[in-house]
Amino acid sequence: DGKWDFSKAKTLVMFCNGMWCGQSPRNIHSLLKLGYPAEKLKWYRGGMQTWNVLGLSTVKPK
Repeated sequence: DGKWDFSKAKTLVMFCNGMWCGQSPRNIHSLLKLGYPAEKLKWYRGGMQTWNVLGLSTVKPK
């Protein structure tokens, strides 16, 4: 039937560079239209800039 099988969907966390960025909301909207379960989508609205300003921890790749 052309539908995706999201029965084993993982929780996805979306974030952008900042609050002004629209990539995450667009991606979330697209996933929802495809049938991805809404309860498996998380969105950190502040983005990485806010995360860093708040002094929250980050890990740089080695």
